Amino acid sequence: MRKTERELLAEISTENLMSYTEKISQKIRISGSREERESLEYIQKKLEDFGYETKLLEYVGYISYPVSASVTIEEPKQEGVEALGCCFTPSSKFGGIVGEVVEGTEKDQCGKIVLFDGLASARKIASAKQKGAVGVIFVQDDNLHNCPASDIWGCPEAEQLEKLPKLPAVSITRPASEKIRELLRTQPVIVRLESTMVNEWKRCPILTADLQSDKSDKFVLFSGHIDSWYYGAMDNGSANATMMECARVLAKEQKNLRRGIRIAFWSGHSQGKYAGSSWYADHYFEELEEKCIAHVNIDSVGGKDAVIVEEPPVMAQAWDLAGAVIEEQTGRKFKGKRIARNADQSFLGVGITSIFGTFSEQDIETVGDTVSFRYGKNSRAGGLGWWWHTKDDTIDKIDPQFLLRDCKIYLAVLWRLLVLPILPYSLERAVEEAAETIEKLQSKLETVFDFSLLEERLGILLDKTVNLDQECRKTLESPETPERELTRLTELQLQVCRCIVRMAYHENSIFQFDMSGKLYPLPNLEIGEKLAVSLPGSSCYYLYLNQLQRGYNRVMAYVKYMLELLS
Repeated sequence: MRKTERELLAEISTENLMSYTEKISQKIRISGSREERESLEYIQKKLEDFGYETKLLEYVGYISYPVSASVTIEEPKQEGVEALGCCFTPSSKFGGIVGEVVEGTEKDQCGKIVLFDGLASARKIASAKQKGAVGVIFVQDDNLHNCPASDIWGCPEAEQLEKLPKLPAVSITRPASEKIRELLRTQPVIVRLESTMVNEWKRCPILTADLQSDKSDKFVLFSGHIDSWYYGAMDNGSANATMMECARVLAKEQKNLRRGIRIAFWSGHSQGKYAGSSWYADHYFEELEEKCIAHVNIDSVGGKDAVIVEEPPVMAQAWDLAGAVIEEQTGRKFKGKRIARNADQSFLGVGITSIFGTFSEQDIETVGDTVSFRYGKNSRAGGLGWWWHTKDDTIDKIDPQFLLRDCKIYLAVLWRLLVLPILPYSLERAVEEAAETIEKLQSKLETVFDFSLLEERLGILLDKTVNLDQECRKTLESPETPERELTRLTELQLQVCRCIVRMAYHENSIFQFDMSGKLYPLPNLEIGEKLAVSLPGSSCYYLYLNQLQRGYNRVMAYVKYMLELLS
């Protein structure tokens, strides 16, 4: 298998990767636009030529993007400031909103326009609204980056409409903000904020392409978004090109695949807050739950100066797989980070193990002071480049050698998922992560909440997953294992993984989506962190305590079910 993998990686063509990227990034691909559909039709034709069965689906998504925006200093002297509207915020009234500017730290925001640092944030807008503000301005870096100001995952439900931002909001550059803040030091500043936004239900496409295996109906989902801000060469043209090149190479090995691969191109990523992938999870839930063994996501690869490849997001059970591939190909020690609620991770409720998302990043020590998307503690990953989500995300921001590097990593991960007789997962690592989380939380809630029974059961579960992992490794080393036994072990791995994902990465009903943002290792127990610092006997104390008990019961139920599976 390793020899075949090396031969497979040698098949990747840098020329193809750059050609596909250049073709896709010739069009501005706003969700639901004609240009986006034309780009998918180009990809569809290529994939069909490679031998894939394709479907061009359509859904109706709630899409938002800016049309125009401006900020004008009215007093003490009139001066225009370049601005960019924030997705999912309302348009300003005709003629704009006029108000005094105050910093977000000020208590008196009634009737004011509030200035916040950073990317657009639904929570900051809601806070300003609650304090009586009439508009919000976000201060970015030297460039204006498009981004959604909503935490709702996918298309909103009726009861979620109230959670959409209620104030007009725009972003300005740091140099522009310095003019305003310089004036604020000595006198009141009055500005006019104007924004025109599109917030509407639009018909959007999804392209799927299947390469089936004659050995199993199970498949790997390999996905990335097609929509873009401006020409989006890196985000997400280079990723789409990588998907195409992996598809081309894998098609030649179809007879050797133990599982099929389904490649999906989503519309409605930023402009729909993952509307496409969440729609797909809703409408293909049963098939995904029964047949999908992994979700490999790709976003923003091959960027210029993207030297950090050892810190991509990975679920604990797939840590060893991702780490082995990256260390073998780059010689770097794998660090990784937890999957978060971003990057089209719409399949957490389904219980699908997820690997990667936003991928190669800039070095935080050299990237400068940008607000490019980044997360992770003690990380060298410094985001996706100053051009991220700007008009400057063009083909010259792609490094052909880095794109080839990233494509090889993705292809190797896919290949192992597709051909290994047993899934290359470490269930032990996932249970260890849960046990460590409980241990830390118990130390903060010593006399408040008792996790001892859960700790005991996790200890038993850890022993059982260690045994299962060892059995799977021995099976991989034994070419004479009967097919029935391989199937049994794989199904057992999948069932346990379903529980792990739902327990460790999801909070609500499995048929609903959590809000986007950071992700606590056991989401149903995160409220314990608030309980630990609340005043005993207060109303909040008892509210948090009740919520923690219910979350605890849910975690216990998953642990109990996994123990039954492994008995």
